[in-house]
Amino acid sequence: MIRALRASRSSKRKTYSRVLSGENLSYNGVRRIEIVAVATSATREAKNWVVFLEELRKTGLDVKVISGKEEARLIYLGISSGVHIAHKKTIFIDIGGGSTEVVTGDQFQYHDLDTLELGAIRLSRMFLSDSDESQVSLFVYEKMKRYTKNKMLRTIERMNRDEIELAIWSSGTIINLAEIARKMYKKGGSKRDLVLERRDLKAVISILCSLTLDERKEVPGINTDRTDIIIGGAVILETLMEEFALNEIVVSNRGLRHGMLIDYLQRHGENLQLEKMSVREKSVLRLGRTCNINEDHANTVASLALQLFDSSSKIKLHNLGDSERELLKYSALLHDT
Repeated sequence: MIRALRASRSSKRKTYSRVLSGENLSYNGVRRIEIVAVATSATREAKNWVVFLEELRKTGLDVKVISGKEEARLIYLGISSGVHIAHKKTIFIDIGGGSTEVVTGDQFQYHDLDTLELGAIRLSRMFLSDSDESQVSLFVYEKMKRYTKNKMLRTIERMNRDEIELAIWSSGTIINLAEIARKMYKKGGSKRDLVLERRDLKAVISILCSLTLDERKEVPGINTDRTDIIIGGAVILETLMEEFALNEIVVSNRGLRHGMLIDYLQRHGENLQLEKMSVREKSVLRLGRTCNINEDHANTVASLALQLFDSSSKIKLHNLGDSERELLKYSALLHDT
């Protein structure tokens, strides 16, 4: 798998897009276009990876093969930069085709990370024949789970599951399983804020295993490009949820390519003052700057408003809490927009 980031530099602004998606940049004053591309599990393990990269270089694309742990770090950056979790100890997991990345951390730093030689494609090819389009028996499914559990035991033991407060997972396979569950069991729910419960996942797995490959293509919400590998991904997902004692997970559409963007900005000295801000703070600041607020004035108003809030709280004029204080701060910062 190759992920790429295109950076367009101009005197006034920078814009970024995923090269392989075919998105175009059309801003005035462009001075140069920089492509940052990385290759992951499939290329890491390919016997002819050197030849493969040389062929890519002939097209002008210089691809860097990253390690599994570097992939995990970039995935962490991508997911954590798009959610508000503060200091909650969170587990971030991304199930790819050939590997699964597992990270624990909070909003501001990761605590531990690992990569597992487990992926939706890899597991499906090991246990499910390409030519066999029949149902997946309970015997085969449980065999896949035992293999998966054995491959992740050391990682699970090291990451101290008892302290985990939140679980945020990404990847196309996870998103698709959550979408199937939403269509079947959460009718009317928002596609934007997907949460997958373990009980719903079990029900979805039971249905998928009972169907032939062609029948799976008719399941509501399924991505037909994933019908042959989705059970392999489901095995990894269910096993991880069981081993980390997770009843539900939050599903994110962010991942490696978003992490590449954050990493690029950090390495080039961009937005370093925002690193320790929460996602909400960053969003408020960006909105304010878009509206050309006077930042010094806005910060002064916010400071005075918070001083009044805190002092009136001390003398029992109100019993409002941290969430109301946060809203007051952001309202004050944006009062002049």
